[in-house]
Amino acid sequence: MSLDTARAAETPLSGTADLLAYFRSAEKPRDTHKLGLEHEKLLFLGGTRPPGPVPYEGPRGVGALLESLGPSYQPYRERPDGPAIALQRGALTVSLEPGGQFELSGTAGRTARELHRENVQHLDEVGRAAAGLGIRVAAFGYRPFGVVGEMPWMPKTRYSLMRQSLGERGKLALDMMLMTATGQVSLDWADEADCARKVCAVARVAPLMVALYANSPLVRGAPSGKMSFRSRVWEDVDPARCGYLPSMIDGSFSYQAYVEWALDAPMLFLRRGGEYRAVGMTFREHMQRGFEGRPATMED
Repeated sequence: MSLDTARAAETPLSGTADLLAYFRSAEKPRDTHKLGLEHEKLLFLGGTRPPGPVPYEGPRGVGALLESLGPSYQPYRERPDGPAIALQRGALTVSLEPGGQFELSGTAGRTARELHRENVQHLDEVGRAAAGLGIRVAAFGYRPFGVVGEMPWMPKTRYSLMRQSLGERGKLALDMMLMTATGQVSLDWADEADCARKVCAVARVAPLMVALYANSPLVRGAPSGKMSFRSRVWEDVDPARCGYLPSMIDGSFSYQAYVEWALDAPMLFLRRGGEYRAVGMTFREHMQRGFEGRPATMED
């Protein structure tokens, strides 16, 4: 998950046209297009049966694993005296999901082979560091052992707000936050039509990809009846965020279609003055009335 390091302009939004312009500003010439990869792994404490989750604290914790990856990384902290919640090395970031899932946000590349090569090197590096701490690393879609109530929460401020806001909206929202891991790809696009083609193609092929790479059949150590329980989790995270936009399937996807959908999804939080705030409204409502006397901005 992102580190929220980039700051957008605090200019008040004048309307949805400003949001559409944001997507147009991301268009790139085709000859410069790159791919991006995010790859998450689950961590397990070795020597326990069944293998248990890894807490942040302690000599065999997630914090110790971050530290053991070595001086080539720069630790990232939300505040100067706070715990490290990520590592950065050039354009590469190693970050933490809520339940301690270890995520690589890799360097953008021109080919999938470049991304694969970097990910293999990362897996080797993490595997050796983890072995030295008695931690095991595995890429499953859903944690095969344990329950939500036993999972640690990583010391990242916004996770406490997401725990509340998402937890109230879906029965399996906390499972998603704490128990799942995934691989994600980011694609550049040339213009709105190119973006639409790629979004629709990815949406349509997603069920096939789930079937091909399903690897999460176990829940609490027993067969769940589904080869991809991770996909089942995402059916009950948040009704405003789960599933596909009809425009992704019928081919009518556009910047406008996405913006209109996103405006009516409840906001998870709002960041003001470096703090994460619960707001209890959609972004469309925020644009209409603001928050605590301040209008909605592109930074929001």
